[in-house]
Amino acid sequence: CDHVSINAAIDAANDGDVIQLAAETYTEEGPIDTDGKAVTIRGVVAGDESGTPLSILDGNGTHRVLVCRRGEDARTILENLVVTNGHHPAGGNGMANLDASHPTLRNCTFTLNGGSAASALLDGGSMASFTRSGGGMINEAGSSPRLIGCRFIGNNAWTGGGMCNEDAHPSLIDCIFIENAADGPGGGMYNLGDSRPTLLRCRFERNVAANGAGMNNCGGNTPRLEACVFVGNVSEFDGGGLNNCTGSAPILRKCTFRANEAGRRGGGIHNDSGGPTVLRCTFESNVPDSITYATEDARPRVMTIDPNVTGDQDGDGDYDGVETEAGAENKQIRRKKKPSERALTFSIRETTVVALVCFVVVTVLMLPERWYERNSVLALLTLPVVAVMLTVR
Repeated sequence: CDHVSINAAIDAANDGDVIQLAAETYTEEGPIDTDGKAVTIRGVVAGDESGTPLSILDGNGTHRVLVCRRGEDARTILENLVVTNGHHPAGGNGMANLDASHPTLRNCTFTLNGGSAASALLDGGSMASFTRSGGGMINEAGSSPRLIGCRFIGNNAWTGGGMCNEDAHPSLIDCIFIENAADGPGGGMYNLGDSRPTLLRCRFERNVAANGAGMNNCGGNTPRLEACVFVGNVSEFDGGGLNNCTGSAPILRKCTFRANEAGRRGGGIHNDSGGPTVLRCTFESNVPDSITYATEDARPRVMTIDPNVTGDQDGDGDYDGVETEAGAENKQIRRKKKPSERALTFSIRETTVVALVCFVVVTVLMLPERWYERNSVLALLTLPVVAVMLTVR
């Protein structure tokens, strides 16, 4: 960057320009504002296979690091950056996407953003250091940034330690949320209102919160998650991995919930109201349980899994502890006829029919070569075969 600051480079840039940073730390006097321009701010990465970003944007603990607030679209690109030490009382310490902004972020790390959480205030901390929502990033008012291969590590806020979405629809692919914290809900991610984030192959690990340590959904939103992993997240009360409240109904497909903990209920998932759609997910070693719900309306809407998947030890098609009508019907069928009985019945019927068919064929072949004699005998010998098939079950 040949300018005195990154903001100065943005001011001088035109749409389509690339602002190339060096492997150093940049400390601006205020937030880096892309100003609605379709520019690329690109850092450098380590020369090894890790691709670790080496260009650091430091908020110095006094301001947000990045902001998009003028309707930026996907042509505004931020890549290979470390965003750290940002702070703003309203949240979005690392980055704020406001007013229907839709930037693209690739290979960026948001780490150690956020002021003191609420617990610090109770211990005598100042309100000036408090962060409301979105320690690493906040997305508001229809914003839908696209994040690819980004990391949220060690950020904190009152809600949404890693990320907070308020009426926003971000898209995340291959992103990770590790050791983020919230004194309220959503250690890794907090979704509020009409938010519809989509996540593919994302990982939530060792995040902590009061509720929904991995992710908390509140206000009727409908996140979509596929092939995501929730492991080792810990909540003080409900939903170690995932907590759903006030009508939120996420759709989960092929996700894994392993070794998450909740102090009260729903080590894997807790549904306070609303109910998720759960498709072929895996639950393992969650404490004190895998899935819980507070009301009948909060039951999981769909529960289709492979009976061999961990979490369905009784093989009824439901995760243990959460029974649907289909699972109850499967149990009733099993009580009427055990698998061993079905296998024995099948073996007797098929063996008898095969033996009689062989007898008929051999007998007919041994008869004289007269068509009427063969057909007559064949017809007579077919009768017992049909009778056996109808009576042996």
